[in-house]
Formats: sequence, structure tokens, C-alpha cells
Amino acid sequence: MLHLEKHINDLLYLYDCVIVPGLGGFVANKQNAVLNEKTGVFSPPCRKIGFNKSLSHNDGLLIKHIANAEGISYEECYNKLTKHISILKFQLGKGESIEIGSAGELKNDAMGNTLFIPSQEESFSTDSFGLTTFHFNTLAQLKEQKEPTRRLVRRTLNAKSTRQIAASAALIIGFLLVTPDFGNQTQQSNFTGMFPKMEQTTIVENVEVAEKREVTNEEITNPIEAEPVTIAETAPVTVKNRYFIIAGSFKVEQPARVFLGKLKHKGIQNAEIISSNGRFRVSLEGFMDKQTAIDALNNYRETNGYRSAWLLSQK
Repeated sequence: MLHLEKHINDLLYLYDCVIVPGLGGFVANKQNAVLNEKTGVFSPPCRKIGFNKSLSHNDGLLIKHIANAEGISYEECYNKLTKHISILKFQLGKGESIEIGSAGELKNDAMGNTLFIPSQEESFSTDSFGLTTFHFNTLAQLKEQKEPTRRLVRRTLNAKSTRQIAASAALIIGFLLVTPDFGNQTQQSNFTGMFPKMEQTTIVENVEVAEKREVTNEEITNPIEAEPVTIAETAPVTVKNRYFIIAGSFKVEQPARVFLGKLKHKGIQNAEIISSNGRFRVSLEGFMDKQTAIDALNNYRETNGYRSAWLLSQK
């Protein structure tokens, strides 16, 4: 076993370019520490790993390193590496992905181009060895946590129905009509003082309304309540996408969520995390139609700067 991915990872810590003869070259680009004050994400300095398929010549660095580590001759190592590269190309042609240690993975897209998806899990820099990306609460977030949330409570009063009002008015008018005649004016005035004064015209109008319809005692004691109306809710139809434009692939979920937050901050609101086969892949956008997804992939590569993006197909 050559353990090719291990030797590539070891050399990326020491050199800016590691060429795999017949396959391509892995290039390390230095990136300074980044502090995002809006999202509260701190990223330590690191070396971003890229892949260049054009760098496929043999510069002797990788073969010499493997030969010294495995204790074999240069010629024997060259022959073993050539056979191993042929197997890797066959696996890529079948649609399989090849892990390059903690650097990332190689995969062919829908058009047959070999792409490299960096994992961004390791810094490949001796200056920041052991440091990882972490999140801290900003001052604005701490202020929001301290301020109590206020909720508006709405209270609604059920209005009385017209039938209940008419029944109550008829009951009062009926009680006034059956009032007995008192012997003298003093007793009558004392009794009528218990009720509010009403104009004669108003009494006549109320009497006419009462005579048009008789109100039974059952309606007075048991007012009619409106039956509740049930509104059927229609469940939304979910359309599942099959083709996704992948911009990054990770072994663990935390760095994938950090990368997703960066895409959201750039305005790519359709970005999401696709979890499958033990990987957390960050998708720029999903589609149902394959041709539409290929057109969008070319647009992301040419205009948006995502040259290493590739197309993922899921059933």
C-alpha cells in the first residue's frame, strides 16, 4: 500500500505544490486570519488547497518522498504509483469520489471533468497548527439576549347578536306593560323612579317591534349560539430537488455550517447542507431538471467565481 493521500498531506505542510504524475497538482495558497464582526466567526490563518489538472508532469518530489518513507527504490515506487493512478482514474470514471486525506476529495462532475472539493478541516500551516474556526457572540447579539421580549396580547369581545338584543328589549317592555295601577300619584311616581326615563316615541317604536315577533321564554333563557365553521387546510406540496450544485464538502457538520453562513452572507439564500454518505456537502442551489442544473453550474463557474463547484445527483 502506498498510502498516497497520507504522503500528499504531509508534503502540503512543507511545499506550496505537490504534483501527482498523470493526475494533477495540489497547490497551497496562503490566507490570512479573518474576523467577521457581523456573524461573529473567527477563522485562523491557513493555506487553501486547490487542484490544477494541467500540472501532471513528474517533478520527482512525490515519488522520492514515498520511496524514502516506504523503503523502496525510486524505480519500484514509480511503477507502483503509475498503477495506482490508473486505478484512481478508473474509479473517477465510474462516478466514485476519492478521498485525499484531510485535504478534500476528487470527483468527476456530470460533464466528466475532474474536480477537487476542499474539506477546509485542516489549515496545512505550521503557523496556526491546532487552531480551528470558532464563533463568538457579538455585542449586538449580547444586547438582544439581555433585552426582554415583549408580546402583544389581543383580547376580543364577542358582540351580542341582534336576536339577543331584541329579546332583552322585549322583556323590559313587557315588564313595563304589566305594571299595576297604583292608587295615588305619589306611589306611582316612587315606583316609576326605579326605572330610567324613556321618551314616549321610543316606547311606541319598541312596542311595534315586539308585536311583529313573539319571543319565547326558551329563546330568552337559551340564546342561539352560532355554529363554529371549520376551514379545511390544504397541505403544501413539497417538490424535492434531485440535482445540487456543490461548493464545499466536509467530514463534520460544524465547518459546513460555517461555510453555509458565509454563503448566506454573500446573498446566496438558496444554499443548504446535503448530508449523505458520511459527508456534509454545502449546496449553492438545487434543481429538478438536469439540464437546468448544468446551465446554472456553468453560470456559477463563469460569473460567480465558483470554479471548483460540481454537480451532485441524488435519487
